[in-house]
Amino acid sequence: MKDSSFIDTTGKGLRITRFDDGGIASAGYLVNFTKSHGTWQFYHKNGQLNAKETYQNERLIKKLYYDENGETITDTTNIDMDAAYPEGNKAWQKYLVKNGFFPEQFTIVNADRAMVVISFTVNENDKAEEVEVSTPFYPQFDKIAKNVISRAPDWLPAVSHNRKVKFRMRQPMTFAQSQE
Repeated sequence: MKDSSFIDTTGKGLRITRFDDGGIASAGYLVNFTKSHGTWQFYHKNGQLNAKETYQNERLIKKLYYDENGETITDTTNIDMDAAYPEGNKAWQKYLVKNGFFPEQFTIVNADRAMVVISFTVNENDKAEEVEVSTPFYPQFDKIAKNVISRAPDWLPAVSHNRKVKFRMRQPMTFAQSQE
């Protein structure tokens, strides 16, 4: 089963999204072809309702959240957030600098630094996965950057509509050669 949308010629319709295993992740109404409207329901992977949100032309006007046992959640402080490194951005940058290194056998000509960009997903289980080089420089540098991201400690996963979700990220890594 895959995500589905049923929209009539006036732009009104229904959208159903699914988890990778085919279970329903969310269902709700649309207006103007893409805007959330009316009641939307979001589900935990165990099938329990995890959020009931009411929209009026894409604007959230009411929300109720539930834990995996169906109990109402009253503290909605961290209901929606991007994936993050647990100790913050400064600690993440420190990790990158500590674990990335300039390969000794190379010299960059006409510049003193090079950059590799890595794309990756932080999954619902706090791990970096689907790590790939999106902007390469040179194979040895690309491999170092990819390994640094792949071996990163656990993340705080993204949360959307009161449930952990996959979150795609891009991370530039700069390699600076020492000035001797």
